[in-house]
Amino acid sequence: MLQNVHLMPGFLFELTKRMEIFVAEGSNPTFRIFLTSDPSVAIPIDLLEQSIKLTNEPPAGFKANMNRAFVSYKAEEFDEKETKIRTMLFGLTYFHSVMCERRKFGPKGFNMRYPFSDGDLRDSSIVL
Repeated sequence: MLQNVHLMPGFLFELTKRMEIFVAEGSNPTFRIFLTSDPSVAIPIDLLEQSIKLTNEPPAGFKANMNRAFVSYKAEEFDEKETKIRTMLFGLTYFHSVMCERRKFGPKGFNMRYPFSDGDLRDSSIVL
């Protein structure tokens, strides 16, 4: 698995050539390579055409964001926690949903765009 390949577009052309060599040599049919990337125009078209593409986008709407965030917690673990902790988790989830919904407006004024991701929500709840 190669992560953030959009940061090395020169390597992607070399990777595409190497993949063609692997195919010509008769590589193992179970061989797979996983690449993660942000949207980028620097990714070679040949590589995109040979790939299966998956996207993970946040749901549209505040309520859908709240539902998605709450589903990330296991019900048993959530119910075991004290009332104060559950209240703080709700506040954290609410903040996460607001930040996800705010993205569609882009940076306004001196506010910069910060992607408060699902990983950030998970890590924040662990710290809490």
